[in-house]
Amino acid sequence: VIPLIAIFTGLAKPITSLICGNYANNLYKDADKVLIILCSLMVTYSLSHIIYTQILIPSKKEKYYMLVMGAGFILNIGFSLLFGLVLFRSSPAFGVALGTSLVDFIVLLFLIIFTRKYSIKMIFNINNLKILIAGIAIGLLTYFVSPLLISTFNNLMPIQYNYLLVLIIMTLIDGIIYLLSLFVAKEKLIRSIVHK
Repeated sequence: VIPLIAIFTGLAKPITSLICGNYANNLYKDADKVLIILCSLMVTYSLSHIIYTQILIPSKKEKYYMLVMGAGFILNIGFSLLFGLVLFRSSPAFGVALGTSLVDFIVLLFLIIFTRKYSIKMIFNINNLKILIAGIAIGLLTYFVSPLLISTFNNLMPIQYNYLLVLIIMTLIDGIIYLLSLFVAKEKLIRSIVHK
């Protein structure tokens, strides 16, 4: 999910513009910020699910996952109301996204603490650090290069086609750079595929 997060956050404005239009009447003015915040759910949910399927189910402790998820559900409702209606009243969608993201992080943190004997080694290791560094690299590349591409194509085509073309180009460039950087760093999955 790391390359997806890098692409989605780096291209949040074009992606949300394609989906919502050009923020007509400021109705979707915070859509790009909401997308960036909700991208964190890709990591927190994925890691929580991995802990559930690879640690809790084999050790017959899946009931703890259900309890944590139930508590997270209730906490999410409370945080969404607090953040959406009170703390970020002028931008409730942003508040709800922030509340949801925070709750998902709390759920993941609890699961990591509960399964720390296995999950710490599984999550915090050199191989995952390689993936994270490659993801940060393509995220920075996307953040700085995509505005240049958008301005280059600005006079050549309508803005929606411009955004779509930049999205396709940056996804291809990011994918190539991501895979090459993992190959050079000898990341486990890439190395296993290449040696087959």
